[in-house]
Amino acid sequence: MDKIRITCRSSDGFSKTRSFKTWEGATKWAIACVGETPEISETFGYAVCKHGVNKIEASVPVNRLFPKIWPYHPEEGDWRYPDGRLNPLGQRWYGG
Repeated sequence: MDKIRITCRSSDGFSKTRSFKTWEGATKWAIACVGETPEISETFGYAVCKHGVNKIEASVPVNRLFPKIWPYHPEEGDWRYPDGRLNPLGQRWYGG
């Protein structure tokens, strides 16, 4: 798997890009930057924290980084709710 790259930017000019080999590491960094339930723009591919100060962009669809919003199990290759049901809005969103 290619590395997952995430860039975190804030309104005060802070910007940092990190690369991750695992989904766990990428998810932790994304949540640290914008919280567990940010506002997500699927059209433009970024997530913004609720107060609008921090924003992330990633080399993967950003919604995959926030399990409280879009539960995803990479080993299964599709989107699932915690009880195992398929999420019809995101099924096979990124090809898994």
